[in-house]
Amino acid sequence: MKAREIVTSAQILRIEDDGISRATAFPVHMRLAFAQEVVRATIELADGTPRPVLVDTRTQKAVDQVAREYFAGAEAAKGRCARSRSARRSSCCRS
Repeated sequence: MKAREIVTSAQILRIEDDGISRATAFPVHMRLAFAQEVVRATIELADGTPRPVLVDTRTQKAVDQVAREYFAGAEAAKGRCARSRSARRSSCCRS
Protein backbone atom coordinates (compact mmCIF):
# COMPACT_ATOMS: atom_id res chain seq x y z
CA MET A 1 0.00 0.00 0.00
CA LYS A 2 1.34 3.41 -0.93
CA ALA A 3 1.13 5.98 1.89
CA ARG A 4 -1.44 8.69 1.15
CA GLU A 5 -1.90 12.08 2.78
CA ILE A 6 -4.55 14.80 3.08
CA VAL A 7 -3.90 18.22 4.59
CA THR A 8 -6.83 19.97 6.31
CA SER A 9 -7.03 23.31 8.11
CA ALA A 10 -6.40 21.57 11.45
CA GLN A 11 -4.41 18.38 10.77
CA ILE A 12 -2.28 16.40 8.36
CA LEU A 13 -3.82 12.95 7.94
CA ARG A 14 -2.07 10.00 6.35
CA ILE A 15 -2.40 6.26 5.96
CA GLU A 16 0.92 4.51 6.36
CA ASP A 17 1.98 1.21 4.80
CA ASP A 18 0.85 -0.58 8.00
CA GLY A 19 -2.77 0.49 7.28
CA ILE A 20 -3.04 2.74 10.34
CA SER A 21 -4.22 6.31 9.84
CA ARG A 22 -2.14 8.91 11.62
CA ALA A 23 -2.99 12.55 12.17
CA THR A 24 -0.76 15.38 13.32
CA ALA A 25 -2.58 18.42 14.68
CA PHE A 26 -1.65 21.97 13.76
CA PRO A 27 -1.43 24.62 16.52
CA VAL A 28 -5.08 25.66 16.17
CA HIS A 29 -8.13 25.83 18.40
CA MET A 30 -10.22 22.86 17.18
CA ARG A 31 -13.71 24.14 16.51
CA LEU A 32 -16.71 22.35 15.02
CA ALA A 33 -15.93 23.39 11.42
CA PHE A 34 -12.39 22.00 11.73
CA ALA A 35 -13.70 18.79 13.31
CA GLN A 36 -16.16 18.31 10.44
CA GLU A 37 -13.39 18.89 7.89
CA VAL A 38 -11.11 16.38 9.65
CA VAL A 39 -13.83 13.70 9.75
CA ARG A 40 -14.62 14.19 6.04
CA ALA A 41 -10.91 13.90 5.21
CA THR A 42 -10.55 10.79 7.39
CA ILE A 43 -13.45 9.12 5.58
CA GLU A 44 -12.01 10.07 2.18
CA LEU A 45 -8.53 8.88 3.07
CA ALA A 46 -9.74 5.49 4.32
CA ASP A 47 -11.98 4.86 1.28
CA GLY A 48 -14.73 3.64 3.61
CA THR A 49 -12.51 1.01 5.23
CA PRO A 50 -12.62 1.03 9.05
CA ARG A 51 -9.19 2.06 10.34
CA PRO A 52 -7.81 3.14 13.68
CA VAL A 53 -6.62 6.75 13.75
CA LEU A 54 -3.76 7.83 16.00
CA VAL A 55 -3.80 11.58 16.63
CA ASP A 56 -0.78 13.53 17.84
CA THR A 57 -2.25 16.57 19.62
CA ARG A 58 0.91 17.92 21.25
CA THR A 59 0.78 21.18 19.30
CA GLN A 60 -3.01 21.63 19.31
CA LYS A 61 -4.09 24.66 21.34
CA ALA A 62 -7.54 23.53 22.50
CA VAL A 63 -10.68 21.63 21.48
CA ASP A 64 -14.18 23.10 21.86
CA GLN A 65 -16.72 20.96 23.66
CA VAL A 66 -18.89 20.94 20.52
CA ALA A 67 -15.95 19.59 18.48
CA ARG A 68 -15.31 16.88 21.10
CA GLU A 69 -18.96 15.84 20.96
CA TYR A 70 -18.82 15.75 17.16
CA PHE A 71 -15.74 13.48 17.18
CA ALA A 72 -17.55 11.17 19.64
CA GLY A 73 -20.89 11.33 17.86
CA ALA A 74 -22.86 9.50 15.23
CA GLU A 75 -21.58 11.50 12.25
CA ALA A 76 -17.98 10.51 12.91
CA ALA A 77 -19.10 6.93 13.62
CA LYS A 78 -20.75 6.79 10.17
CA GLY A 79 -17.33 7.40 8.73
CA ARG A 80 -15.94 4.62 10.91
CA CYS A 81 -13.45 7.02 12.47
CA ALA A 82 -12.04 5.12 15.41
CA ARG A 83 -9.92 8.00 16.67
CA SER A 84 -7.45 7.57 19.48
CA ARG A 85 -5.47 10.46 20.88
CA SER A 86 -1.78 10.07 21.42
CA ALA A 87 0.72 12.38 23.07
CA ARG A 88 -1.56 13.41 25.91
CA ARG A 89 0.75 16.15 27.17
CA SER A 90 -1.43 18.78 25.52
CA SER A 91 -3.83 20.67 27.79
CA CYS A 92 -6.70 20.00 25.38
CA CYS A 93 -6.49 16.28 26.06
CA ARG A 94 -6.36 16.15 29.83
CA SER A 95 -9.31 14.47 31.49
